This record gives sequence, C-alpha cells and structure tokens, in this order.
Amino acid sequence: MIRLLIVALLVSPAGAEEVPAVIVKLVKAYRGDTRPGREQEGAENAKQFLEENYVPVARDFTAAWTKYDARRAEVTKALEAAAALEADKKLDEAIAALKAVITIVPADAKGALPEQRAFLEARDAEVPAILAWAKLAAAKKDVYAVPEIAAALYTRRKVTGDPEAEKLLWVIKAQASDVATMTVNRNDADEVRVGKLLYGVRDSERAGQELAWGYYFAADKQLGLKRARYEDSSHGKKGEWVIIDVPLSKLAGVNYKYSETNKYTVPINCVLTNRITGIDPVTGSVRYAEKCDFKEVTEKFEIKAALAAAPPAWAKPSADNADDDPGIGAKVTLIALVEHGGPKWVLTKAQVADFRFLGRAMTGGIPDLMRSITQPGAGD
Repeated sequence: MIRLLIVALLVSPAGAEEVPAVIVKLVKAYRGDTRPGREQEGAENAKQFLEENYVPVARDFTAAWTKYDARRAEVTKALEAAAALEADKKLDEAIAALKAVITIVPADAKGALPEQRAFLEARDAEVPAILAWAKLAAAKKDVYAVPEIAAALYTRRKVTGDPEAEKLLWVIKAQASDVATMTVNRNDADEVRVGKLLYGVRDSERAGQELAWGYYFAADKQLGLKRARYEDSSHGKKGEWVIIDVPLSKLAGVNYKYSETNKYTVPINCVLTNRITGIDPVTGSVRYAEKCDFKEVTEKFEIKAALAAAPPAWAKPSADNADDDPGIGAKVTLIALVEHGGPKWVLTKAQVADFRFLGRAMTGGIPDLMRSITQPGAGD
C-alpha cells in the first residue's frame, strides 16, 4: 500500500493538474513501467516527462485563453449593442458597432494575409462579430462587403468555446509528434479519440482559409452574387450581380473595355472507318477510328464595365502584375451588376474586389484543396 502511494505521488508532478487528464493517462502508460520492481523508476520517468514537456504547454494555453476570454467579453458587448441597433432598423450603425471589435490584420504588398498563427489567438473571439456582420450585409444586399468579410475570416479560427476542450486541442497540437507516437497503436478508446483529434488539428492553420472560402462560395446563396467567366456565354443575366475575373491589361480608369478573339477548329461530319484503334481486353469491344471534316470557329468576347471609382494602385497594369498567360496577362476580380451578359458583356456599378489573399483567379482556377470544402457560409 505504501509503495502504491509513493508511485501515485511520483506520477503527479507539480502542475500536472493543468494537463488534460487523458494526456496524463497516455504519458503514464507510454513513459511508465509496470514491470515488478520497476514501477517507481517508470513513475519518475513519466513525472519528469510531464513536467518538462506538457506542464509548460498547458500553462501557455492558460495565458492564451485568458487573452481570448477577455476579447470574447468585449465582442459579446458589441454583439448585444449591434442586436439592439438592428432591432431599430439601424443596420449601418449595427455594422459599425461590430467592425469596431474586429481587429484589422494587414496584408502584405501583394495582398497576401499571414498564415502562420498560434492555435488559439485572441482575435479568434471576433468570429461571431464577423458572422453577425455577414448576416447584416446579406440583409442590406451589400455585395461589396464580401471581400472584406472573407478576409476577416481568413485569419481566424472558429473556437469551440469550451476551455477544457480547447486546452486538449492546444496540447495535442503543440506536442503532435509525441502524441502521434503514444497513439499509434490505438489500444483503447482514449488513444483512438486523441489520435482522431491529432488528425484534426494538424492543419489548423487552414481553418481560417476554410471559413473564408466557405463564405466566398456562399455569396451566391446569401447575396445572389454569382461567379461568372466572361469566356462562357451562358453566364450573366441582366440584373444579376456577379464576381468576374477580367484581364488586368485594360484596367486603368473608370471605363473598362476589353475584347478578345479566339479561333479554333472543331470536328464535323464524323464517320467511322474500318481502321481499328483499340480493343477492350475485358469485353473484346473494338474501337474504330473516325474520319471527320473540320470547321474553323471564331469566338469574340467583349467586356464593357463602368467602375464606381478608379481602381486601386495594386490593380493597375504594371510589370509587377505580369502573368504567364500568353497575350492576356494577369486578371483582376470585379463585383458588378450585369446589364448584358456574354459574349458582349456590359457591366455597371463595378468595383475591384481584392480577393488576392485567396489566390490568383477566384472564379476560374480554384485550388484543388478548396474544392472539397463543405464549411457552411457565414450566417448559416
């Protein structure tokens, strides 16, 4: 009995109560030694390892959570004030109250936002204010707010709100390599649970990117803001608001004009010949070559856009904005109202939308990583 008491004391280092219990259990099991006569040595090893590697991490979380919680209290007050203003139909004032507690995270000279961050930041507490702003923007049909709201989400993570749950995630993230070693065999339910949490936090830096992309994709549903490609004549109906990428080379003043002619050949009047091009080894089906005539097709696209204001300096043609696309150059994104759709586009109330933080082309080449995002949009 005395030996068991000594061992129990040894595996309870100063500050161990700050470490999530499930982590303490895993460390004891992995770093300890239950062989007869080795219990005390194993307990000492586990105690020392916890003190050196996990207690400091848990204390770092406590400091981070204190800052987060203080910011959350400020955001809660702003949410209450905004709700009262919204009830009085003062939407602009409500949005101003919310934006007052949303920390501006500056982009670099090329519009990129920082991606490196701690697992928990004080500004994460501002997510509810951003989502409330998104709801008010939808109520106002303020399509121009989409880039700014998406950028605000990009640098934040949606926090569970439970400090104990967040502490566990923080510790797992900070000690990912050790946690992976301790859970590799998945011997019991706790190892399985922690192993799954480890998988979920590995790419936590991208949590804000998922929020931003989720909101971007939800703009159609929430604001009627549709993604369009000027090369697709089926896109764009009169009266629709669109997000559309246009060649940068012609963007200078408030009147934008661009034209593009593409020529290519298409096969017509195709008939099968008796020349075999392949045989399916499974079904034995024979594939025969086709003989076709060809027709040259000419497509011409025109874009005329009236901008509400001159484009910002970063969106004006320059050597820095050069692109690898031959003959076209870099593209810039507009949010605009359609007067006439493709192929002869006429856009009004156009405004340059700064989506550079999301990547190059917003309506076309969306990164493969983002195609599978199912994060609901703000306000859902």
